[in-house]
Amino acid sequence: MSLIKNNHHYLRVSIEDSIAVVLLNNPKKTNAINETMWGEIKTAFDELANIDEVKVCIIKSDAKHFSSGIDVNFLTTIMNRISSLPEDEREEALYEQIKIMQESMNAIESCPKPVIAAIHGICVGGAVDLVAACDIRLATYSSMFSIMETKLGIVADMGTLQRLPRIISDTHLKELALSSDFFTGFKAKKIGMVNRNYLTKKALHSGAYKWAKKLATLPSIAVQGTKQTINYGRDHAVLDGLEQVARLNSHLLMSEQTTKALSEIKRKLGR
Repeated sequence: MSLIKNNHHYLRVSIEDSIAVVLLNNPKKTNAINETMWGEIKTAFDELANIDEVKVCIIKSDAKHFSSGIDVNFLTTIMNRISSLPEDEREEALYEQIKIMQESMNAIESCPKPVIAAIHGICVGGAVDLVAACDIRLATYSSMFSIMETKLGIVADMGTLQRLPRIISDTHLKELALSSDFFTGFKAKKIGMVNRNYLTKKALHSGAYKWAKKLATLPSIAVQGTKQTINYGRDHAVLDGLEQVARLNSHLLMSEQTTKALSEIKRKLGR
């Protein structure tokens, strides 16, 4: 196992067998996402996007909980900074800060490699934004989620309300986002927010590696192209999506990976 060259303080990023593991590493504060960690998430996924060796990414925690979301001290720091500005500049300054923070979650979604979230314990607030940006979500039955921003008097603004409508029903999302209620990993699976449930953290992490290894064995250009096409189709009209995938496959079908994959299938079928 190797660590990536520019490792981080609040993340531990390692690569083994084409799988990158992004370990949330702020255990003394329940993996709360502070200002430094927020920036490290973007840096890490921007970097992983450009490492050819990496085929799949996993986000996980070895601590008691996955993440308690944004660090309250970070929020306080932001508000103190804004309060020191002239009144007519505060709203624009907050807007710019929010846009910068959104880029960290966007970096997960835009990473061409599939990203698997392995969730146990608490996953609330900003941590829900984080897992909503992932491609596959796995969780223990007993994990606890909350889209808790209404309790704080704000609106979730890091992607939960934009990404979850493509994952769960509008009815379920409104119930959970409006109320800030906690819900279990079992319920998250029942409503389609997570793909699989596991009994223990150990089983969860084993399941995440199993999924990652499965995806890593497939032609990477096809896996990454499929992620790209699904994301593109989500945000565009059907005809635009068909145009995009026609252009993409006209390139991929001529590639060495595709040629080898097709030859192997023909060999197995005896044709």
